[in-house]
Amino acid sequence: MTAAIEPGAEGRLQGLRDALATCWTLLREDPARGVGGALMIFSGAISGPLLGLALAALVGAGAEGRFGAAALAGCWVAVLAVIQLTMGHFTTMVFGVLGERAILATTARLVRATQDGTTLDRQEDPEFADEMSLLRQDVFALHYVVQGLLETLAVVVQMLVTVVLLGRLQPLLMFLPLAALAPYFAGRHATELVERTRKEVEPEQRKAHDLLTLTQQPGPMMEIRLAGLSLELARRQGELINGVAARTRRAEAVAALVRTAGQVVFGAAYGLALLLVVRDAVAGHSGAADVVLAIVLARQVAVGVTQILSLTLDMQRAGKIGARMRRVLGAAREDAAMTGGTGAAPQALRDGIRLEGVSFRYPGTTRDVVSGLDLALPAGSVVALVGENGAGKSTLVKLLCGLYRPSAGRVLIDGRDLAELDAQAWRDVTSAAFQDFVRFEFPVQQVVGIGDLPSAEDAAAARRALRDAGAEGVLTELPDGLETRIGTSFPDGRDLSGGQWQKLALGRAMMRRSTVLMVLDEPTAALDAQSEHLLFERHLESARRAAEARGAIALFVSHRFSTVSMADRIVVLDDGSVTEQGTHAELMSAGGRYASLFDLQARGYRS
Repeated sequence: MTAAIEPGAEGRLQGLRDALATCWTLLREDPARGVGGALMIFSGAISGPLLGLALAALVGAGAEGRFGAAALAGCWVAVLAVIQLTMGHFTTMVFGVLGERAILATTARLVRATQDGTTLDRQEDPEFADEMSLLRQDVFALHYVVQGLLETLAVVVQMLVTVVLLGRLQPLLMFLPLAALAPYFAGRHATELVERTRKEVEPEQRKAHDLLTLTQQPGPMMEIRLAGLSLELARRQGELINGVAARTRRAEAVAALVRTAGQVVFGAAYGLALLLVVRDAVAGHSGAADVVLAIVLARQVAVGVTQILSLTLDMQRAGKIGARMRRVLGAAREDAAMTGGTGAAPQALRDGIRLEGVSFRYPGTTRDVVSGLDLALPAGSVVALVGENGAGKSTLVKLLCGLYRPSAGRVLIDGRDLAELDAQAWRDVTSAAFQDFVRFEFPVQQVVGIGDLPSAEDAAAARRALRDAGAEGVLTELPDGLETRIGTSFPDGRDLSGGQWQKLALGRAMMRRSTVLMVLDEPTAALDAQSEHLLFERHLESARRAAEARGAIALFVSHRFSTVSMADRIVVLDDGSVTEQGTHAELMSAGGRYASLFDLQARGYRS
């Protein structure tokens, strides 16, 4: 996806469409309040030139001794002045309420859109991450920006009315607003300069924010304190922040000079316009009322130009937000359109899963993590994946789960290409526990239950899943059992150890009862060797039952070879390729890589 500013007339037209789309995003959350707010904005704007007419009528009637007409004109002056003074206040109140609703609705829309994709490719795209980061910031300013957009349109209408009235006094005065083109184009160029710089520094800004987040989390903080990294991280964050601030200041300084140049051009035109009015008055071609009207209207042109210059920034920002929203949602629609086929996922496996010539590389990289891999996972088997860090184990697991699509080759499910199956249907018959599991800060019932949404509130199912995961002991330590809220983000939350969190994640993976693929990817890193061994013994029992019932495949990744040896088949990965496979006994007899790793770990336990 591209985040570049679109050039040319088509780009500007698209920018206007994007700005209007942003406006609609806000107004549709409450059409009645939105229309009311828009009417307030336009009534406040149009009251300006009408106030000029009322003042001219008041001066003219007073000069001619028509006190009744002067009194009526004075009443209109008062009414229009009140409208001008109060509409801005009420408009801010209305758009404040609209903004709160729009923030929630837009955030929910973005969450839904970005979760519709089949794979994780988009989430690992740095450019997409930058766009999402900027959009998250922009959403909270949405109502201010949209209010500014409507005010810009209202001021444009005000200027048109003012031009017509000026033309009636002095035809040359109709050209005064043309001088507004100088500050307008100068302001637009300045805005694009600042926006471009903002986009360029976003990666550094995200790094600085990530460092701040890192130093506020209890887990990382322990290692940071022990390693004495606090000052070093603060230094790096300071360098990032100072670098971003310096580049931003330079861009804003240049932008200010550009805007000032545009204003100087208009200031000269404004002074010339007033000289024309005074000249006509001295020559007797106009009366006092016309002079008052001309001065008021000319001043409104000056104020209007300043408003347009200021509000154009909001209009352009609305266009930027709209364009960013269009790109993000467009990318999300592309992802949603790539949901694969419509084929039903098997409820039981006959042959199993086969990978044929599978290669994969991550977005933005040039190296294959998995290359030309051929592998058969027979139906009803328990398979272990082993290999050193970076061998491609987790990537292979995610390919099997359908979270990535191969760059080349195929993943076959009972002879059918996984890409031809409905993505959600395949997920419904797949269950997984990962090393980097999510710490949902919910009541325990939900933390475990959401592993199978239809049974999310089923206490018996949750207890059974925890039992299968060897996590019954966690419940006995919690004051309210399944109803205990866990996590420290809420006052009533109960903190857990790393091992307890991991056991609950394993329980979540055990919730589904009709899976044909169960994956455990380093799911016991926070457990001791004995707990892991007991867990896998339990898992083997349930895996055997699932294998007999529906040919289910159990696949697990572990660095503990005492656990790995229990598998029916062991697959050794090295640099993204299968180098060995077989039973524990077969691989030990072969004396290859697996045997050397097993012996190395065994010696470590004996020493």
